[in-house]
Amino acid sequence: CYYCLKCRASRCPLDEQLGQSPRHVSAGVERGLSLLSTHLSFATAAHVMREIGHVAVSGRQVETISEAVGEEAVVTEAAHIAAVAQAELAPLAVLCRQPTKPRTWIVEMDGVQVGLQDGSWQEVKCGIIYQLADRVEISAGRWELLRRARCVGRESATEFRQRLWALLHHVGVCDGDSIVVVADGAEWIDNTVEELFVGATRIMDFYHTAERIWAVAAVRFGAGTAAAQKWAAEKLHALKAGEVREVVSAFKRLKLQEAEAQGVREASVSYLEGHQGGMQYDKYKEAGLPIGSGAIEGSCKYLVTARCKQAGMRWTEKGVDAVLALRCWVLNERLDELRPRPEVKFEWARAA
Repeated sequence: CYYCLKCRASRCPLDEQLGQSPRHVSAGVERGLSLLSTHLSFATAAHVMREIGHVAVSGRQVETISEAVGEEAVVTEAAHIAAVAQAELAPLAVLCRQPTKPRTWIVEMDGVQVGLQDGSWQEVKCGIIYQLADRVEISAGRWELLRRARCVGRESATEFRQRLWALLHHVGVCDGDSIVVVADGAEWIDNTVEELFVGATRIMDFYHTAERIWAVAAVRFGAGTAAAQKWAAEKLHALKAGEVREVVSAFKRLKLQEAEAQGVREASVSYLEGHQGGMQYDKYKEAGLPIGSGAIEGSCKYLVTARCKQAGMRWTEKGVDAVLALRCWVLNERLDELRPRPEVKFEWARAA
């Protein structure tokens, strides 16, 4: 290696020729550690690499490598988002070859909290996009997604909307395709739908809506009582049949004395009345559309919680952004774009 005393820069030509990274591991090891660190803690990833790959690295080395690769993912993704926002990329109408049959895309989004080293908690927003044709029933009432694309960001709702729009470009949504948004009634989600998905089918998550019914049943009949369960079951059946107005009327007919109970009812009535356009569950079921946002709930747990909310974990902002970006790229099967698989070439020679 060569070191310049004047500018304090160093260079190792042989390491560069052999594919050795500046972090003193081979390209293959760096790729492997990047992959392991998206699923395991840094210390555990180092242990697995020592046991299976026979490469001695420390947890701190794994952290340094994964954050560096993750930062590359952050920068690359930011450039793509900026290009879409500035209309440098083709619009959806010409982005992909128009399919012979229009496709239906399902979009889901939600948020999850992560802990930072300063003791605060911040929301990480997650989104997924998949084709309805890739949602298959593997057994009665159990569904599985064959393919999906994910995005994640610890950012404002405005910034996340740009990220989600860029993901639509990446997966190849075309003008003739249909978009269905399945999510709860969080304000930032409602605003995202209004801004990005004008004309899309909006489905309010059935199970979040059902929680409103259970909340009213609890304050009227007592949580967990037989009367509460019977009343809630009747209203859930009506809700699934698309009879939102009947459910709201039933809420209003209840005689509640306590101010707290009245507040629960008023909040529930406001939620149902404000989102009843997305509660035609009977029609959605007939069309084969999902009425629950379980896919994004599971993605939040798998993408964020499983990696970043293990016991005692607290993150720097830079660290959690890098690791989540890298994890998202890995789960989207895009690691090759950051760290291509090393090409191993063998030269055979005839024995003397």
